[in-house]
Amino acid sequence: MTPEEIKRELIAQNLSDCNENHLKVIYLYRVKDNRKNTSCVIEVTPEVRRRLFENGRIYLRYSTCNYADYVRVLQCYKCMTFGHLARDCKSPAICGHCSGPHEMRDCSGEGQALLCCNCTRFSRGHPNDRAHTASDTSRCPILQDKIKDRIKNVNYG
Repeated sequence: MTPEEIKRELIAQNLSDCNENHLKVIYLYRVKDNRKNTSCVIEVTPEVRRRLFENGRIYLRYSTCNYADYVRVLQCYKCMTFGHLARDCKSPAICGHCSGPHEMRDCSGEGQALLCCNCTRFSRGHPNDRAHTASDTSRCPILQDKIKDRIKNVNYG
């Protein structure tokens, strides 16, 4: 589906009294392990978000779709810290996979255990519980804290 089709279908099936100005398709991407499914990030007004969450379901054509808030935290993939992008980074490279002195994209990963550079840098978590990447939203307490801080600043109306 195109972004325009998604907007039209969302409105027709879920938000009949809204218009296309109430939502914006930010991007679409295919799920890695499933070529039939596509994930989509949509920006909506606080009122539309409230209504969608109250309904408990989003219908799109012949499917019921899973949904959740998408909270983006800007993370540099050169130094793995937050608030800037790699193209603007002036810090030395550190790998988000193994904590080595190279960028994550250059990591061979072979024979190296996962070691979160941010948990190591900020002495967070038990030393035995740093076996995750610096971009792992489900395991990295540093990244989880950044996401929580970001959520506090979102206008949910």
